[in-house]
Amino acid sequence: MKTTFEDFNNSIVPGVISLQAHSSFKQQETSNEDLSKVESLLRSDNVFNQFLSTFRLQSVSIESLISAFSHSSFVNERESDSFHSYERLELLGDSVLELIITEKLFTEFPDLSEGVLSKIRGQLVSKEELATLGKMIGLHHFILVGRGEYQQKVFLKDSILADLFESLLGAIFKDLGLDSARAFVNQILRFYEEKMGHAFISIARVEGKNYKGRLQELLMKQKKDLPKYTDVELDSGEFLVTVTIGNKVLGKSIHISKKQAQVNAAKDALSLLTQ
Repeated sequence: MKTTFEDFNNSIVPGVISLQAHSSFKQQETSNEDLSKVESLLRSDNVFNQFLSTFRLQSVSIESLISAFSHSSFVNERESDSFHSYERLELLGDSVLELIITEKLFTEFPDLSEGVLSKIRGQLVSKEELATLGKMIGLHHFILVGRGEYQQKVFLKDSILADLFESLLGAIFKDLGLDSARAFVNQILRFYEEKMGHAFISIARVEGKNYKGRLQELLMKQKKDLPKYTDVELDSGEFLVTVTIGNKVLGKSIHISKKQAQVNAAKDALSLLTQ
C-alpha cells in the first residue's frame, strides 16, 4: 500500500488521544475499565488504523501498543494496575535499535573502523534523530500523558518523541520478533528518504553536522562574535532557523529537524564567509 506523507501527516493531531482519554474518564475515577476505554478510543481513530495498516502492525497486541504510548504521568494519574508506562519497552527498544543500526552500518560500510562506526551510530540514534522519526510517523498523535503534562504539551518534546519511538520498537520486538522489528525500521527509513530527499544512514549527512563546529572555529580564528541560532516552529511542524553573527543574518534554513536546519543555516553562513 502506498501512503504518502502528505496524506498521513495531514491527519495527525498532536495529543488528541490524550485529550479524548481525559474527557472519557471521570475526574477521580480509577477503574479496570480504563484500559478498554483507551482501546476503544484507539480502535475508532482513523489515524491509528491507518498507522497499523501502513506499518503492518496489526499483529502487535493492543495492550503492548497502549503500554508503548503511555507516559508515566498518565499511568500515575490513573492509579490503575491496568496501565504500564513505556519505560520498560523503551529500554528494550533502545537495545534493538542499536543492534539494527549497527548491523546496517556494518553491512553498508565494511571498510570503516569500529571507532568511526560507533560514532556514526551514536549520532544516528540520538534523541533528536529519533524524535524526527517519531514525529514523522505521528507518535505525538497517540501518546497518553497526564492532564498537567498535556497542558505543557510534553508530547512535542524531542526527548519524549524519541522515547516513544524506542518503546514502540520494543513492543514490536516483544510481540513479533527481530525480523519484524528490522522490517519496521527499514520501512521508516524509506519513509524518511521519501520525506527528506536523502538517506537516513549516510556518511555525508553525518559528517555534514560539522558545519556548526567549522563555523564556530572560523569565527574564533577571525576573533568575531560566536554564531547565534534562532528557531521558530512553523504551522507545518518544520523549523525556520536563522544564524546571526553580531546583528547580521548570514544563513537560514527550513527543515523538519531543528538540528538539521541549524546545520544547513551554518553551511550557508560558512559559504558566505569563505567565498
